[in-house]
Amino acid sequence: MIFRVLLGALALWSGLAHAQDSYPWQLQFKTAERTVELSEMAGEPLLLSFFFTSCPYACPMQTANLRQAQKNLPEQVKEGTRFVSISIDPKRDSVKKIDTFAKRHGVDDSHWFFGRAENPQLQELLDKLALETVGEGDELDHQMSVFLINGAGQVVQRYVGDSLEPVRVARDITYLTHN
Repeated sequence: MIFRVLLGALALWSGLAHAQDSYPWQLQFKTAERTVELSEMAGEPLLLSFFFTSCPYACPMQTANLRQAQKNLPEQVKEGTRFVSISIDPKRDSVKKIDTFAKRHGVDDSHWFFGRAENPQLQELLDKLALETVGEGDELDHQMSVFLINGAGQVVQRYVGDSLEPVRVARDITYLTHN
C-alpha cells in the first residue's frame, strides 16, 4: 500500500516537472512575497493580464473586472485557477508600488499574483502574445488584453478591450476546468 502511494506521488511529481519543463510561457517575476516562475502555473488554468500602476483608467477597471470574475468562480474552480498580472512598466513600478496597487483594488492574493519582470524577458513574452506597448513614462500605453491559458500552456481565449465581462470570464474558466 505504501509503495503504491509513493509510486503515485513520484508519477505526479514527475508529470508536474515535465509539464513545467515544456510549459511555453517563460517569465520570472517578483511579487511582494517571492520570485515566481510563470511555468509554476503549469497544469492549472491561468488568467494572464498586464497593467501599470500609473494607468489612470483602463488598468484599474480591468483589475476590478478580473476581481469580480474571480469572485464569481465556484470555490473549487477558484482554488485551482491562478490569476497573474504583470506590470509593463518595470522602470517605474517597484514591487512595493505594485503591492500597493493590488491592495488598493481589493485583490485576493491567495490565488492572484501581481508582479514585475525585467526586460528583455518581459518584452519576449509580450512579443509572443502579440501584445503591443507604446511610449514610456507618462506616455506609456498598451493594448488591453487578458489571456486565458489552459494547464498545457495553450491560449484558449484572448479578451480584448476595456469592456471585460466578469460573468463571461468566470463562465469560460469554469468550462475550461470541467472539460
